Amino acid sequence: MSNYVELPDWINEASVERAYGRAKEAQHQHDETLAQVGMRAAMARDPRMLMALDKGAEILAAIVERQWGRHQRDPSTSYGEKAELTELGLWRNAYEQMDKKVTENTEERYYALFPFRWILACAAELAGLRP
Repeated sequence: MSNYVELPDWINEASVERAYGRAKEAQHQHDETLAQVGMRAAMARDPRMLMALDKGAEILAAIVERQWGRHQRDPSTSYGEKAELTELGLWRNAYEQMDKKVTENTEERYYALFPFRWILACAAELAGLRP
């Protein structure tokens, strides 16, 4: 039996936007419950979270390409306007931090993941993890 994890097809633009909206609402209400679910799953390197982060980043990249693609590829576009969307960068960095091998101690790992807790909250919801 393999360790391959497949997430349902319902991870799409609408579900990513909904999860992002819920995480932003929880952040504004100072409700850390969903963020802690994401942090616990990230600390455990839950494969569902890795897949949700990966697919979420792919969806965000497709949105950016659809909305800004031609403009970003134009040679006359300034470097600053060719930069990666902040949210997309956060999703990719959260994936990289979570995917690092568990060689560092738990405290260091927690503090490396902490800045991404709201992105991890989105991924936890997309992965079907509940508080």
